[in-house]
Amino acid sequence: MEDSVLESAKRLHQDIENNIVDPGVAIAFVVCSDRDWEFSSFYEWFDNLEESFEFEDDFVTLAPFHPDWQFGDGPPELNIEKQSPYPTVTVVCTSVIDNAGVAATQAIVEHNERVLLDMGVSKLRELYQTNVFHQDSPS
Repeated sequence: MEDSVLESAKRLHQDIENNIVDPGVAIAFVVCSDRDWEFSSFYEWFDNLEESFEFEDDFVTLAPFHPDWQFGDGPPELNIEKQSPYPTVTVVCTSVIDNAGVAATQAIVEHNERVLLDMGVSKLRELYQTNVFHQDSPS
């Protein structure tokens, strides 16, 4: 999967350089087909990848997502922001984040937190099952 992340970063960089992709919305997803990859093992792998990942001028930023994502001691609703159907790494053009600025990215975090907490874990799990896995709501 490490090779796939690097290849995605290279392709994203080339597409932006060749004006194929707008750098303002440039993102790539590297999805692992193994849903059984345990969260702690995935997170450790990602942490090592991020430490060793080198790409031209910090051109991309990596972000992990996992079906069993856990932030730690926070409310369970907040974990859903980083959950995905499969272990996934997003490759984002760093300039998108930089151009948005700290105030904008913090506002997004606060908005997401407010919405997730207002909905509650039961409703969020129901939406996730229904809309991501296209399964009937859990009983």
